[in-house]
Amino acid sequence: MSDIAALPRTTASVAVSRAQQSAEAALTRLPWDVQRRWEEMKESSWAEQCTARWTKQAPIALAGLASVAEVDARIGKLWLQRRGDEMDEALRVLLLEIAEGGPGGELAFLVLTRRLALVVVKLAERYGLGMSSVVASLWLLAADYPLTRRPHRIALNLRLDLQKRIRHDEVEYRASHELRGLGEDVEVVRRLDSRQRFLDAAAAEDPARMVESMQPFSADPAAAVNASTLSAADLAEGLLRWASQVLSASDVELLTMVFAAGGPRRTPLEQVAAELGLSHQATRQRLQRATQRLSQAVCAASEPQDERSCA
Repeated sequence: MSDIAALPRTTASVAVSRAQQSAEAALTRLPWDVQRRWEEMKESSWAEQCTARWTKQAPIALAGLASVAEVDARIGKLWLQRRGDEMDEALRVLLLEIAEGGPGGELAFLVLTRRLALVVVKLAERYGLGMSSVVASLWLLAADYPLTRRPHRIALNLRLDLQKRIRHDEVEYRASHELRGLGEDVEVVRRLDSRQRFLDAAAAEDPARMVESMQPFSADPAAAVNASTLSAADLAEGLLRWASQVLSASDVELLTMVFAAGGPRRTPLEQVAAELGLSHQATRQRLQRATQRLSQAVCAASEPQDERSCA
């Protein structure tokens, strides 16, 4: 009788052991910059401050922990043991930190990525994507995760959301108007009829400069846009100013730091990352999120109300 009673427990133990081995193996397959950054950051002095803050914010799930490595290990244990309430408590802390940004946000994201490493690896293999691409998608999901609306089953929600996002990545890429550089896209937008609507919006900031070149062509909006005497630099500057109406201040600041007025990039991303105190990867991911939001906003503002086509 005791042997039979012990069988489910033994089976569960074996299953947990195998799951742990798979999770540890997946860690070695994460992008090299993620692994390197983790090794650098987990021993930093301010990592201890993050740990102290997180343990206070999650007094049950993270009680008694003294280092980020211990936080990482504890969350991994909770994950394997399927202790949902404690997992949610711990992940809420990480997601709040990620949303705040800064070094603490990057560190929290590294912990989250390590705990989702197996999911990242499997999705990259299944859909033939680069591991870094999947990690970047996870960053976008984590930074925008709606904690107020979905405070429970966070791990499952993230996994399903990431799978859904990756599955549609190719379609979204083709359908979107992603900005690869403000200068490049400004020139594209200048050739579109819808550009007049953007110029009208920007005119609210500086009517004399933005509208003056369009007046001779008021009867032909398309001609007005294409024949505009405004330089690409002026148009890019106007686009960034307009962005302040639809993006957060931090997103606008990042776009302004990175993109030249009318050129692809003025400031190297490495320099921007150093000024912000972030890693190159974290800065690139934040930039991707900001440009995606701006792209969608421009697309939405450019389409007639009854012909919305933005993804």
